[in-house]
Amino acid sequence: MRPLAEILAEINDHIIVEGHIRPTVGSDPIAAADAATLHAGHRPIGNRWRELSESPLELLTHHIGHDLAYGPGNSFAADKCVSLAESLLCHADTESRWFTNNSEFEAGPSGHLSSYSGTPITDWTFDAAVIAVGPQNTLFLCFKAED
Repeated sequence: MRPLAEILAEINDHIIVEGHIRPTVGSDPIAAADAATLHAGHRPIGNRWRELSESPLELLTHHIGHDLAYGPGNSFAADKCVSLAESLLCHADTESRWFTNNSEFEAGPSGHLSSYSGTPITDWTFDAAVIAVGPQNTLFLCFKAED
């Protein structure tokens, strides 16, 4: 498994993402997501986290391949975006529950998939957090952009 810092450094050549892994705090997944957010120096959002009902692979692939402010167009090929997303998923506990601060992930007016933050956790213009809360560890990822 590639180290998380190495994966994030590669992604950061094209877009801005931060992340960390820490032990899961307590048994409440919302409290654990907030604790990971605070650990990163950002705002907790409590019951405004949206739990993902399926694998976050598509969401992570989208965020790796799209600047939150300006949309698609970075230099990663689609298969590379998937590969990087899969590498990130390897750092989550297999029994993780996944959360995001984004609204629904859907096709926007232009036909491109989009996911907009309904509840920002940073002071950046755009942010998209994806958090895996597992029984042992919590994986925190936050994509950010300015326009």
